[in-house]
Amino acid sequence: MRLAVAAALGSLALAAPGDRATATFSGSTLTLTLHYEMTCGQPGARLVTITLPSGVRIAALRASLNGKSAPASHSGRTVDVTLPKPPPGATCMSITLGTLRVTLTGLHANSGRYAMTAHVSRHSFAASFRVR
Repeated sequence: MRLAVAAALGSLALAAPGDRATATFSGSTLTLTLHYEMTCGQPGARLVTITLPSGVRIAALRASLNGKSAPASHSGRTVDVTLPKPPPGATCMSITLGTLRVTLTGLHANSGRYAMTAHVSRHSFAASFRVR
């Protein structure tokens, strides 16, 4: 387990400046908070791809992004959550640090410490969390 956490956290060295992630697990809910540079505060129009550790089981998956329900699918330990499209007709060139909160419910895990990874566009993240 220590090697998995070290390997996941070691990948942070490849992240862009300012990219960081935190994760918490409570009940059957994993909350992943991603901080990275966004255009006009929008997370982008792609997928958030999350690789869950082998000790986490997916039961009835539901996802939300910043508190709003979002389409999600999974294959094995990989979960894809679809990001909303940016508003049409808006032109903005402001790039600032933004926050994206991804919540996955319907997960089960035994007590322990786990490491996971996530990817959004060219941004890569690693985070660990504890299940009590």
